[in-house]
Amino acid sequence: MADISTRYRETSIDAANKARLVQMLLGRAMQHARAGAAAAAEGRIEARFNENLRISEIVTVLRGHLDLERGGAIARQLDTIYGHVQVVVMKIDVRGDASLYDHVLALFSDLERAWAEIARSPAPPAPAPAAPAPGPAARPAQDGGARAGFSLHA
Repeated sequence: MADISTRYRETSIDAANKARLVQMLLGRAMQHARAGAAAAAEGRIEARFNENLRISEIVTVLRGHLDLERGGAIARQLDTIYGHVQVVVMKIDVRGDASLYDHVLALFSDLERAWAEIARSPAPPAPAPAAPAPGPAARPAQDGGARAGFSLHA
């Protein structure tokens, strides 16, 4: 039982760290969007392009780590948002329209706040272990007494 609790805690911490990492990436993307907007306003085309490239790289990383099967509707919505951001960033490069950065910053800001809330949320309580079935199928495994066939998936 102690092994299961320890593994659950580690998984919860790992999940919180992932939420914090996403927050950090979104924060960095917002910095690049602000720098891109400043470069666009000053007519520094190459600097604007480089900032947009960095934004696209961050969004590609975020998008690439979505699990569309297990993440369900939320993962699909995030994928749509990230795809939209990538299109808007390309439009900024093509049009040189600095006003589009406001839209990108608003999306990133909303996402960052949502991930901050997730990072602050307490981990859900550990599920109670199932009672062993009576009979020979309930014999302990060789790994310190854990039930045979039981595994905790992260």
